[in-house]
Amino acid sequence: GGSEEQKQKYIPKLIGGELWSGAFTEPDAGSNVSQIRLEAKRDGDVYKIKGQKVFISNIANADRIVILARTSPYDPKNRTAGVSLLVGDLPSDKIEARPFKKMGSNFMDTNAVFFDDFEVPVENLLGGEGGAWKALYGVLNPERFVIAAGCIGTGNYLIKKAVEYAGERSVWGKPIATHQGLQFPLAEARIQLEVARLKVFEAAWLYDQGRECGVQSAHAKYAASHAALFAADRAIQTLGGAGYISESGVERHYRNLRLNRIAPVTDEMTLNYIAQHDLGMPRSY
Repeated sequence: GGSEEQKQKYIPKLIGGELWSGAFTEPDAGSNVSQIRLEAKRDGDVYKIKGQKVFISNIANADRIVILARTSPYDPKNRTAGVSLLVGDLPSDKIEARPFKKMGSNFMDTNAVFFDDFEVPVENLLGGEGGAWKALYGVLNPERFVIAAGCIGTGNYLIKKAVEYAGERSVWGKPIATHQGLQFPLAEARIQLEVARLKVFEAAWLYDQGRECGVQSAHAKYAASHAALFAADRAIQTLGGAGYISESGVERHYRNLRLNRIAPVTDEMTLNYIAQHDLGMPRSY
């Protein structure tokens, strides 16, 4: 959705490691993006942004923040109209971030964020006023299958850890790896991950060909997030008490992976999408 000038300005820095935060979700607007209330009012050469976002990550370390804001009133006949994307610079004394304590994913901060007339230059508007949905749609599918790929990598790492432990841990005179009770669940976990991997490859291939890949991305994200969580659970079970303690390096992955069934889209919304766009069933929400 960015102009050529914006691409030249931002992309080289992103490639160079500049960290960005994304401010999309609000207390009363998650999957229903059209319901956002955060306002961006134009005042001369800047937009002044006022309102609240929630579950916003990387504020503490980010150099810039992409903000989903309302630049015109809500129109029930065109729900995504009036929603715009703006890029602001961080840090700023016009932004207050209140960190949450979380179950996992503690490698990044996640916050309730309050904007108090935070100023963004007009030239930092992406895709024009009301152009947010079109710009976002281009990144939603790759976001899903990239997350799925990460799930698969983590799941396979945990299976490897479990197999290594089972080969070294000896009870009643032989390694516990010799018992089918441990072998079968880990084999099942591997199958689930490998099947999900094929859906990731399919979605990524379609995207590279410039073809529609929404359904395939949804399949991949759902399958991979569940497969990885199952693998993490079986790894913990294989290690037993050792898997439950932090020193094992296993239990934190279970906590981190659980997020992928919620964000960036919940299991339920993923199934809604598949039912409607894959099975051809009526929209249910």
